[in-house]
Amino acid sequence: GVLDGRLRANFSIFNNDYKNMQLSQRITGSTATANVDAQTSGAEAEFLFAPSRAWLLDANLSLLETRIGNFLTVDAANPGQSLTTRTPEVAVNLEGNALPHSPTAKVKVGAQYTTGLFSTGWNVTTRLDYVWQNDYYAREFNTPTDRIKAWGVTNLQVRFANPKGDIEVKAFVKNLSDADNVTNIIIEDALVGSYRNVRLLDPRTFGVQVQYNF
Repeated sequence: GVLDGRLRANFSIFNNDYKNMQLSQRITGSTATANVDAQTSGAEAEFLFAPSRAWLLDANLSLLETRIGNFLTVDAANPGQSLTTRTPEVAVNLEGNALPHSPTAKVKVGAQYTTGLFSTGWNVTTRLDYVWQNDYYAREFNTPTDRIKAWGVTNLQVRFANPKGDIEVKAFVKNLSDADNVTNIIIEDALVGSYRNVRLLDPRTFGVQVQYNF
């Protein structure tokens, strides 16, 4: 293996051509399903490196490109494609638009360190993870108001495991920096005012989990 088996790497590329992919659309305050053709392509890389028995480093990288095929539809949030009127409805062709929630790049890196807890026989593993993804569109219409900015999040955890391996105590902090990143946007039908629902990343969250294996 590479570096005497201390380094593992996996690479993959893909290209998919979908016919009649199901796409959810917001209409009259509810969800309707449309069928569209779409293409996706990209590449992924995974790395796992153990420089010593105590340290473990990992990284995942991905690139993604999506493209909607020929698809005529009406934007229920702006059916008239106008700032002043909702009628008459104007159909738009979404060909070439990106699929919703499809960031073109995503990176995840992690590091963990394991050591003994003094002379108790317990092991302590401290792990830090960071995930980042590029900007993307919340809706298939790819309008400026659909765009969600790039965001990242850091998570921390500390695990304690007894010598038998049947008891584990984990303390964790999610969203360590307490970032208020926008993760989704829902724009409602023009009939109900085209208002926007914005969903944020969960705030900083602390917790403790205790696990016993019988």
